[in-house]
Order: sequence, then C-alpha cells, then structure tokens
Amino acid sequence: FVGDIKDQIFKNNFDIKFEIGEVGEIVDQVHLILGNHDAAFTANLPAKFRVYKEELVLELNRTRIAVFHGNRIPSTNLLQSDIIILGHLHPTISLMRPSGKKTLQKVWLIYKSRGKKIIIMPTSNPLLRGKPVNENMSIVLPLFNALGVKIEDFDVVLLDGTPLGVLKEIGAGGEI
Repeated sequence: FVGDIKDQIFKNNFDIKFEIGEVGEIVDQVHLILGNHDAAFTANLPAKFRVYKEELVLELNRTRIAVFHGNRIPSTNLLQSDIIILGHLHPTISLMRPSGKKTLQKVWLIYKSRGKKIIIMPTSNPLLRGKPVNENMSIVLPLFNALGVKIEDFDVVLLDGTPLGVLKEIGAGGEI
C-alpha cells in the first residue's frame, strides 16, 4: 500500500485495519508506506507487516525501484532510482459520454523518459474519490520539480489497462 490507507486524517479507521489484515492472510509480507491521510494510523499489525514513514528503495535484477507516497520532497536516494512509484495524487480522468454526462474514472499515470519511469497509482481506497487530472494540468508534486517533469506529459491508463494517450492530448473535455 502506498499511503492514504485511511479515509480520514485524524481518526483511526478500524474497517481499514480489518481489510489490511485480510490482505495479510493471503500474502507472506505486506509493505505499508504511510501517506498524509495516515497520521493517526497506529494499527497493531502482525510481524509480516512492515510500515515505512517515508520511502522504500530496493533493487531487483539491477533495477532500482523506489516507492513513496509522493507528498514530500524525495530523497537523493529515491531520485537515483530507475522506477519511481507513488500515490498521493489519486488520479482520475473526467470523461464526457456521448449523452453529455461526465464520468470520473480512476487511472494510472505513467511517464517514461531518460531511462526513468514514474508510475502514479490510483487510490486503492474506495472511499477516496480522486482528482480529475485532465481538469487541472497545473498539478505539481515535489517529485515533478526535482526531476523537471510535468503532469501533462504522463500517459493515462484505465484500471483495466486501456491506454487513453498522453494527458495533454486528452484535454479537459475527455470525450469518449
């Protein structure tokens, strides 16, 4: 989990603790990276749960992979990674149906350039709705400033894997 595990900032959420516990029943190890909505997250979790307050950087087959929430200034160690995965933004895309009705869809945002890949994950928490990134392309995260990237240059991918194209080409209308 990459932060914002809870749906509230200052209250414990026992339903979320239960759901995380269910995940722990089907895997050998669970890594939780706390986000800005997890300030009061103080679950007494089994040993298979590892909780990180900042980031997790690991190497897999000579590829440095960094995972962090995304609301803080990234460390130098993280910036040197080949793949950077983050949450925080809760990206969605606003799409206009032929009927004229607007719909929000959770999406993945993926950026590839200069040997680096950045993946912005949609929220896995069903209670967090998300931000329509095609209606606000001025979004800036500390990571973007550190690497000189812009949100408009990210590829947009629906949860089912359907690519929608580069965000700046989709625009605010998002007609489907």
